[in-house]
Amino acid sequence: EYWALATPAVRRARSLQGSEAARAVGGRTLSKAESNLSKVWCGPGERYNGAAGAMWYANPYTAGCSKASMPLTYVFDGKVHTAVEGDLIKMTCDNWQCPVPKVVDCYRDRSACAADEWCMVITHEKWGAWAMGKDGHTPNFDQCGQAYNEEIEAIEAKGNVNNATVDALKATRDAICGSSTVGVANGIQLHGMSEDSLWKPSHGRCVKYRLEGQSCIPTLATTGSFANAFVRRAPTETGHYPKGGTMERPL
Repeated sequence: EYWALATPAVRRARSLQGSEAARAVGGRTLSKAESNLSKVWCGPGERYNGAAGAMWYANPYTAGCSKASMPLTYVFDGKVHTAVEGDLIKMTCDNWQCPVPKVVDCYRDRSACAADEWCMVITHEKWGAWAMGKDGHTPNFDQCGQAYNEEIEAIEAKGNVNNATVDALKATRDAICGSSTVGVANGIQLHGMSEDSLWKPSHGRCVKYRLEGQSCIPTLATTGSFANAFVRRAPTETGHYPKGGTMERPL
């Protein structure tokens, strides 16, 4: 059930677990040829036995990092940092990537899914800003408010950075917020608003139709660890699990 409902971001993060552990150096994952860019400390890295988890860098109470979903020039702790897509950054979001990538919501846009997909509607009270902005973007309360704008102005006031750097800081902020107006994030006015006040009861995710043999059936066991669990694929022919058996991942 977990993998059936897991978002593409979660599946992708899980698939990258092995490569992350291999490339982690000094608490930071080096990214291609851009490894000479501003480095940030994001924790001790993955443990050899995987105990720290694939997203060890995302703990907001320790490292407080995420992975850049786009090229960024941003301020952290009074310093300017530059990152390319995939770099670890000192920024937290409701996702392992920051800013949160656009989320297609087929519940609102029924034409969003491809011909080989259907719209799976998930209904529950999802509190928070996730995917609540215009066109499925997530409003960023940290980078789009007055406080972060004051950090940019403080960098500009120091006079020890060039105009191109200041322009890059502002351009990044505008790209994250989908607006050049401070206090507006992807169509949402942040003044007097909190993330807890944003919610919607339902959203839709495009899911590919399952092919022959990909539908799952429950085990016949009524006790034990796998009692009543969906543990294998449905048979496509008569007989003892012909072309069935272990479930494919992802579904």
